[in-house]
Amino acid sequence: MCHHCGGGGQSTKARAQFFHFFVVQEGVISYSLRDLTTLCTFVITLSFLAMLYLACSNEDLECSIAELKLPMISDVVALPVFDRIFILLTTVYFMGVH
Repeated sequence: MCHHCGGGGQSTKARAQFFHFFVVQEGVISYSLRDLTTLCTFVITLSFLAMLYLACSNEDLECSIAELKLPMISDVVALPVFDRIFILLTTVYFMGVH
């Protein structure tokens, strides 16, 4: 007998938990770690792309999109404004997901 399904097979409610970001069941909020990891990774990746764009458009680093010369992400993160954003994002990611 399945403890989560409340019966012999997999119910619709149990399958629905897999596809939702979070589920409230009997007063307990359960987060899907897979969805949370995917969301946080997506946000961090978009943040890196935004930081790269801002660093190149402000001419803080040498960039040439035509020649495909882009700085390494470590050079972008080392800039004073972006290092704090990077620390904040990775802290939220690791404390929230892992």
